[in-house]
Amino acid sequence: MEIRLNGAPCSLDSVSLADLLARNKIDPTKPGVAIAINDAIVPRAEWLGRTLNPADRVEIVRPHSGG
Repeated sequence: MEIRLNGAPCSLDSVSLADLLARNKIDPTKPGVAIAINDAIVPRAEWLGRTLNPADRVEIVRPHSGG
């Protein structure tokens, strides 16, 4: 399945948002991460049960330290 992740094409074997997070080494229990799918914020409580569809636009935002 093809989606867009942070503006770039991304091919997935799974339709699970939880699997996408694991693939990108993002711990869903850690604070400071926000996710939007097709321009709509996804509440953290829905992350583990949320499925993705072909052509979804997923934005994952997390803080980075440094300058």
